Amino acid sequence: EISEAIWQRGEMTRLLRWIEALPDAYVFARPNLCIGYAWVLSESGKQQAAERYLQTAEKNIHTTSKGKPVKPKSESTKQFALTNRELRGRIAAIRAYIATDRGDIPGSIKFSEQALKFLHKDDSTWRAGIAISAGIANSLQGDNVSAREAFSEAVAASKAADNINLYLAANFWLALCLKYSGQLPRAVDICQHLLKVVDEESLSQTAIEGALFGIWGEILYELNDLDEALHYVSKGLILIERGYHVGGLGWAYYGLLKILAAKNDLPGIEEIFQKIARLEQASEVPHWITHVIEAWKARVWLINGDLDRAVKWSQERELTLNDDVTPMGETEHIMFARILIAQGRPNDAIRLLDRLGKASEKGDRVLNQIEALLVKTLALSCLL
Repeated sequence: EISEAIWQRGEMTRLLRWIEALPDAYVFARPNLCIGYAWVLSESGKQQAAERYLQTAEKNIHTTSKGKPVKPKSESTKQFALTNRELRGRIAAIRAYIATDRGDIPGSIKFSEQALKFLHKDDSTWRAGIAISAGIANSLQGDNVSAREAFSEAVAASKAADNINLYLAANFWLALCLKYSGQLPRAVDICQHLLKVVDEESLSQTAIEGALFGIWGEILYELNDLDEALHYVSKGLILIERGYHVGGLGWAYYGLLKILAAKNDLPGIEEIFQKIARLEQASEVPHWITHVIEAWKARVWLINGDLDRAVKWSQERELTLNDDVTPMGETEHIMFARILIAQGRPNDAIRLLDRLGKASEKGDRVLNQIEALLVKTLALSCLL
């Protein structure tokens, strides 16, 4: 099918325009097209619209009252029944992706299980997509070890399916996961490999290459090569902004934000915040991006010496010393520790950071562990 071939190549902007040019009645009558459109819409941050197309696809799938595919009455209808089953699996896979983006881990697990129940064991493409969702879900739960395993599984499955789009996506996530585990040399190796793949697949100057430049820039930032990091992320953003992927765009803005903060480029930071605000107004930005962006807003206010605004932020986020330490909240709580130090409460900051450091170590979140230790050092220096 043409739409699937375009999707496998990662030419999502082309696919989006192609489907949008078709009459609604034509798309509505074809579950496969509805599902393909729903996938692109979900990645574009149009989750509600994606769900409407998934529901339309479901209405066109003949099922029993128990929701199981109709048993074929003859050999001629067997393929149709199998297709129904596969479609149900794909619908569930997209819903797992949407739930993951929203930070709904129980929903992600539920829909992933549904998808695996219906998908054919040899459907490597969609099983790769489920593995990516599982990896993200594990990351959000703070289990980087399980996340790496899931992303590695997605890499293998997408390679077996010859799906360049998911192969690149799975490797992107694996590189980021390795980065957060402190395994920068392995992350560098993946990026260098993907640069060759993008060139070989004639995907240069596309949004996919832009996403790769963004991740490469993040790694260079961790290696403290700020000028090169800025070059690659800025170059990547030009390409990503031509595409459709709201998560990739939001994450690239986040990477650029960190680099500009390290270079103390306050006007540049303000420009990025404005772009992020426009993105959030136009689409549903993944939950795991909005959390870290919120923390960086307070970080910038402290850099500007606006302690009152940072304190107000911590109050609005309802951050306290007795909060349960969760992986999703680590970035905000480390920021809260910085605010406590600025308020002249280093002992409170140390208590909080000790808990954060232990939780990060347990989940193999090395970069968060290092940041917690660095902020603790700052707190200890206030006691001298």
